[in-house]
Amino acid sequence: KRYYTESAAGNAAGACSLLSASVAGALASQGGSGGSCATAMAQVLSREHELLLADEVATMKVAEVHTNGTIGLAVLRFKRSPESNIVVEREGGAWKINALFGSYVT
Repeated sequence: KRYYTESAAGNAAGACSLLSASVAGALASQGGSGGSCATAMAQVLSREHELLLADEVATMKVAEVHTNGTIGLAVLRFKRSPESNIVVEREGGAWKINALFGSYVT
């Protein structure tokens, strides 16, 4: 829930701190040499800002989490959006987000 809250608030550095190392690294590499996750994430969040507002992130509930070892799937429910899933990964004793945004369940 914190990842979506940080993202909706436009806090790119805060959102990056909750991403898995592989996703944060891939995002940083998109910015070219010397790029950072926060710089690239700020661009992503500016493009996705309206969608995040429409999802009403404050209403989000983590309905279920299914895990298998160090990988998991969180089922998210929003007041005004379809149910979605997002992949999570256990890293250094904490669960990290392993995707930029969830995918809607159809």
